[in-house]
Amino acid sequence: MIRSCIATTLRNRAKTAIRFFVSIVFSPVAFFLAFCFSTVFPADSGIFGSEIRTLEGTYLRLRTDLPSSTEVDGLPAVFDAAVPLWCRFLGINPNRCDGWKMDGCLIGDFERFERAGLVREVPDLRTGFQLNRKLWVLEQASAYYRRHLLLHEGVHGLMAHVFHGLGPPWYAEGCAELLATHTLRDGKLEIGVIPGHRDEVPMWGRIKLIRDDIAAGKGRSLRDVLGLQPGEYDAPNAYAWSWALCVFLEGQPEFTGILGGMTNVLPPGRTTSECAETFNERFYDRIGRDVRSQWEAAWIDFAGRLDYGYDRERARIDDLSPGATRWNGRNHQWRVRPDRGWQNSGLRIQQGDAVRIAAAGRFRLGNRPATWWSEPNGITIRYDRGRPIGELQMTILPGPETSNANTAGDDYSRCPFLNPVSIGTHCEYTAPVGGTLFFRINDSPADLADNDGDVTVSLEKASGNTIPGS
Repeated sequence: MIRSCIATTLRNRAKTAIRFFVSIVFSPVAFFLAFCFSTVFPADSGIFGSEIRTLEGTYLRLRTDLPSSTEVDGLPAVFDAAVPLWCRFLGINPNRCDGWKMDGCLIGDFERFERAGLVREVPDLRTGFQLNRKLWVLEQASAYYRRHLLLHEGVHGLMAHVFHGLGPPWYAEGCAELLATHTLRDGKLEIGVIPGHRDEVPMWGRIKLIRDDIAAGKGRSLRDVLGLQPGEYDAPNAYAWSWALCVFLEGQPEFTGILGGMTNVLPPGRTTSECAETFNERFYDRIGRDVRSQWEAAWIDFAGRLDYGYDRERARIDDLSPGATRWNGRNHQWRVRPDRGWQNSGLRIQQGDAVRIAAAGRFRLGNRPATWWSEPNGITIRYDRGRPIGELQMTILPGPETSNANTAGDDYSRCPFLNPVSIGTHCEYTAPVGGTLFFRINDSPADLADNDGDVTVSLEKASGNTIPGS
């Protein structure tokens, strides 16, 4: 998440304007310039009609027919506050923005802008559109979504200006969505957020689109998102998946900065399918081809559990590496924390191994409105993904060498992280596939921050009947 203070931006702009005004207002040349500019560049009201007014910022000139309001009139300041944040994320020297300014139209009545000749270059405006240094946004019923679309098209404009290209669709739209999703509180702009509640982002709906796709059996793998084609962005679902992938990548310590770092391989101009393939190949090189299947599984765990308020730091899977120890029948013991997602045990078992797992411990789940105490069987006050919160769960992540189709990580119905085994206080189990054991305490990924304590988990050779893996 990246923050900026709009109030500071406005103060600095005001100081600069005052110094400039004092230096020239009394110059003899000022009167001559005023006459020339009033003749050559008449007021917008003369060009476009009195119903279209102009709002000026450092990086945005916005023409709109919407009535004056604090929200609408403050849009150039929001845009100006976002630009340095975009530069920081994309690794752009702010000096590259000197002299760069977008010409924007915020449109309430499309026909009015047509008559003024301001939408000639727009093919089919549904919500927003960008071309070179121009952008267009249709008025929205939500003040949040109006800002979101303006920032989204602004990201495209900045990338086109600095990099002369946007990259393949998933990258162009994913970065724009990531850097447009924001909060604005007390004049402070924060971008790159996962909204805490749907009421904070009316009309945005990205998380719901992903949930609906998964429920309909249309969940997208990492490979699917990288392969999204321009025509698929006629529907909002493609934007949602592109946003989610960029959020996922930025939430992984191994990939911190990877999105900004990929700007040095952006193909100039329009990205052809060949250029997109080359870009994606370089992307795969950077995330590591030898662990691609593990990252596919981690991505699907993220997308499959994505929710408002998702805690990226705590819910992420910190270690996807194959377990360093191969189980030889001896006893092993670990501690599992309730304030984290899946946790790597470091132990590998083989297909057919029969094990007994036992767990003990008392831990806290939340402290609002009251503290809930749980043991490894969980508590039935609340459920997450159909299981009690607080329940100890286990899964097996196959290594990259495993080719068994039944262990595929890029299928939501078979992803090991989305199909855990319920352990509770004890369970005897026969491994259906070899791989590394992972454990977690079941809870919503948005509710991990106030959990505390741990569970002691022990593993030994099974002595009786076991639950066969499926």
